[in-house]
Amino acid sequence: MGALLVANPLPARASSFVISGIAEPGGNCVPFGCPGLLPGMQYQQVYDAALFSDLMLIDTISFFNTLSLPGDIHVAAYEICLSTTSRGVNELDGRSLSDNIGSDSAVFFSGTLGGPGSMADGVFSIAGSAFEYDPRRGNLLLDVRVLSVVEGIAPTIFLDFDGTSVDSSRVCAGVPCGASSGLVTRFSDHSVPEPSIIFLVATALAVARAGRRRAFHRGSPARY
Repeated sequence: MGALLVANPLPARASSFVISGIAEPGGNCVPFGCPGLLPGMQYQQVYDAALFSDLMLIDTISFFNTLSLPGDIHVAAYEICLSTTSRGVNELDGRSLSDNIGSDSAVFFSGTLGGPGSMADGVFSIAGSAFEYDPRRGNLLLDVRVLSVVEGIAPTIFLDFDGTSVDSSRVCAGVPCGASSGLVTRFSDHSVPEPSIIFLVATALAVARAGRRRAFHRGSPARY
């Protein structure tokens, strides 16, 4: 049975998860878990393009709570945007966060998040409008803004962070935070079938083509 070849002029798409950071003891409450969060708070984190092997259609962003006391994300209205940026790790402008945002910035999610069950099994995942990220164009920028906060006393929740500042770094406006200690983050692309699925589809097509060829030959008149 011959191999099934498919021409594809576009860059390969990464179907695997990309995780930035190795969790260290402690955690960060910004931007989803500090009791003092106020409307207007803005958080940015840049991720080194070298973390991404291929083009990704990012449709889910996840954060983790594995080393701190369990809890839930604060109920608030957030706007989350993604873009490419020319800023490098530890090079974000903390005085003018708008200058860090790339021209291809797009709203990934806008709405209310948090509440009971928001940290199911220690993972906080946000599904949003897919953002096509090409690491060849620059680093990836995550921009989070708090639009409104539900009244009441909210317990603090700390998310896993990586203080090495090798792969990512952060800046904040409206709440104090250091330039390092970026959140451990997982970006997911669920639009690309797993290799096993691709193999099964290719095999089925090849078998179907072989069956059609055999049927054609059986129905053809004899040649001399």
